[in-house]
Amino acid sequence: MINIKLKKYTRIGSDCFLNGEGGITIEEGSILAPSVTILTSSHNYSQNNLMPYDFKDLKKPVTIGKG
Repeated sequence: MINIKLKKYTRIGSDCFLNGEGGITIEEGSILAPSVTILTSSHNYSQNNLMPYDFKDLKKPVTIGKG
């Protein structure tokens, strides 16, 4: 499930990449410039038994405040 919430008057520039697995909220009046990347998930690099990472995604939400 992709969890991206855009409030009123939000503008997204060209060639942006938004990974909403962990949740993205972009508040009212915010503007993202062209080619912005927002990542909300990654891999666990702190374990030793599987390289370069394990099978679990680490997800954390991102909020861009009111513009």
